[in-house]
Amino acid sequence: MPLEVKNIGRKYLIIRGRHGGRDIFKSARTCDRRTAEAKAAKWERELDQREIFGDEAVATFAESALGYMRAGGERRFVKLILPFFKGVRLRDVDQRMVDKLAVKAYPTAAPSTLRRQWYTPIGAVLNFGAGQRLCSPIRLRRPKDSPGRLRWLWPRQANELICCAPEHLRPVMTFGFGTGARAGEIASLKWKDVDLEGGQAWLWHTKSGKPRRIELIPRVVAALSALPRGEFVFLTPKNKPYVTRKNGGGQFKAGFDRASELAGLDRVTPHVMRHTWATWVYAQTGDILKLKQLGGWSKFDMVEIYTHLAPARLDERLAKAGWDFCCASIVQQDLEERKSV
Repeated sequence: MPLEVKNIGRKYLIIRGRHGGRDIFKSARTCDRRTAEAKAAKWERELDQREIFGDEAVATFAESALGYMRAGGERRFVKLILPFFKGVRLRDVDQRMVDKLAVKAYPTAAPSTLRRQWYTPIGAVLNFGAGQRLCSPIRLRRPKDSPGRLRWLWPRQANELICCAPEHLRPVMTFGFGTGARAGEIASLKWKDVDLEGGQAWLWHTKSGKPRRIELIPRVVAALSALPRGEFVFLTPKNKPYVTRKNGGGQFKAGFDRASELAGLDRVTPHVMRHTWATWVYAQTGDILKLKQLGGWSKFDMVEIYTHLAPARLDERLAKAGWDFCCASIVQQDLEERKSV
């Protein structure tokens, strides 16, 4: 029985009928009969192809993406990707197409941004489709970071950035440069997890999912001591908690951009604080094991890059600028000695 277009008094025309032993009842999402009839003919052809050649012949990227999201997959970036794959069959998606559309979607994005917001969600949708036998498995090659792209700031630059920042962001920046915490970890920090006297805090909402302890240097302790007590340590200009989400950091973006401009620096992102902290800590302590533990890295090769960044006498400049990471260890050692007495 061919599919028919019917007007049953709803907002849009309805396409209904029976095909391959299955009842079809779908909205045409249009009030124009000619457009609705064209859609009905197209759907009928796709149903014929699906019946003859299987789902793989006609399944679209959007169909797989919808299934992926319904199954609990990450929605945030998948929704942004869908317009670029409108009407594209899943079987036609390949490396060349993904690379070409990446340039159109994110023409100036860094490799890390492309991996996070483009290649990873597309790969997830393709893997879901392959698992549902809607397409053959495909492994996408992802862009790599350019050598030397890793950026960190000198102590003087960090101090200028903090001075030029909005008042509510100054303790955020001090905490970020002083602990290496990620933006999402900073936004979700609660006072119950902060021990100012002991110079330490605990992060529970980490990227790896594993909680970790961080050390608070005197400058960070001083910045936190001036903040009002509540549930969350850091608040927005409206005195409300930050909304935490995966791949966070965007909620600090406007303030960082403005501070960078006023300080005369190329745009500084929140994640630059983590690179800066790691470079500083190794420059002062020379302890790669401590750096790995405090930073929450799982492998040494992810930490070793920071051992080659610090120039000579950076440790002296840090001490003069008020960033003394050796003091945190002394505070922690004193606390442990007091407990043992």
